Amino acid sequence: MPEKIVLAGHYYNPLRESNHSRFKGICTDPQGLDWTGIIAEQSYTPQARKGVFKKTSFDFQGALECALADKYPETVAEIRVNMATRGVADAYIHPLLPDLSRVDKQIVIGAGIKRFFDITGKNPRFIWLPEAAVDTETLEVLIKNGIEGFICAPNQVVLNDGSDPNNVPTRIKPPSGETILALTYDQALSHKLAFEDDKDHPLRDDAYKFRDLVIRPALDRLRNGFPLMGYTDGETFGHHMQWGGDFIDTLINRALPEAGIEPISINEIDFNKVTIAEGRIWDRSAWSCLHGDLARWHGKCDCCGGAEVGWKEPFNKAFNFLNDRITKIIEGELGSSYIEKMIANFDQAFKNPGPPATTPELSLISSKVSALTALTSCATFFGDPHVSGRINILHARVAVEHLKDAGLPNRARALWSTFLSSMEQVWDPTNPGKTGRDMTEKLLRDRSYC
Repeated sequence: MPEKIVLAGHYYNPLRESNHSRFKGICTDPQGLDWTGIIAEQSYTPQARKGVFKKTSFDFQGALECALADKYPETVAEIRVNMATRGVADAYIHPLLPDLSRVDKQIVIGAGIKRFFDITGKNPRFIWLPEAAVDTETLEVLIKNGIEGFICAPNQVVLNDGSDPNNVPTRIKPPSGETILALTYDQALSHKLAFEDDKDHPLRDDAYKFRDLVIRPALDRLRNGFPLMGYTDGETFGHHMQWGGDFIDTLINRALPEAGIEPISINEIDFNKVTIAEGRIWDRSAWSCLHGDLARWHGKCDCCGGAEVGWKEPFNKAFNFLNDRITKIIEGELGSSYIEKMIANFDQAFKNPGPPATTPELSLISSKVSALTALTSCATFFGDPHVSGRINILHARVAVEHLKDAGLPNRARALWSTFLSSMEQVWDPTNPGKTGRDMTEKLLRDRSYC
């Protein structure tokens, strides 16, 4: 029998533009570049044409599909047609789930699961969480939604017997008493797929060499019936790694099959033939920061290479305040049923262009969806707020615009005024004397509030 391998990609880019008609044309990139389009041309579309989505597993976030649907319909169609067999669910948008309230976790996770079902007609078995960030409460919400397992890094799991958690499916039992699987990928394989360690003796310049020097030794380490699993960003192949489209094409379509190694979907794994370990998660851990407590996004670690990151705490505080205030407004207007309404209408609300194609209720839901989108984790992933922070600012402003569309102009204006005051506490590490308010008003110009 052939040996098995799961090669998987996390396909995500934040929604860099607004779907609201009054904010069309605002570019959030500091250099005016359409990064989503650039990466689509370099990575997503070539991979779709080469059949990568037929041989790998993947999550493909709702926000990214929304950005690609009109310009790249064939690429999106290829992804959708393979999602039922090869795909795993995602959270639709990209806030750090451990930083959200339980209700917001329910909304974001529920929306992602609904999208998967709407596309495939099936309930997803597994899920990729934003930044793979997880805490116990998130696990309880996943279990409540029927998710069997989540993908994560080995550093996010501790096995009860103290052994290495690499590539080991692990049963986690939160306080609710029910269980869920943590599916850890192989760290060495995933790292070498994503990064080139040795510039003098590169491994990613030849798929056959990569197979023999990286994948074969990793297969020899397997011990529990679980196939070898590598997970990396989807944009690795073609964007980060310019020749990567040819590399992954050759690897999955020729190099591996010729060696009797079969690329399978994560959904094909027979867990009746797999030894499941027992363990626990590191609460508030993520795949792209090893310091714990989501430190990278809160300015409490050196992941940003010594950059001045004290701006992150007040930045997060401003956007969390906006989301919390809009939550209270929508609760007051729609009652407790707003949670179910948000999950049911999340996709429509995310794409809502505003009047005349809206209703007061949909505008309220859209306001909350935009407020959650304004918590996108990319802003505080980097060393300064200019790289991606404008994305969050744009969606915060759109959240307020939807409030106005819902017939609450005075509350919208007051909320925006308070938000701007909060942004005055955010300093710009690249421009002394400038604040987050300056950054906000520069981006929005005459549309700051009208």
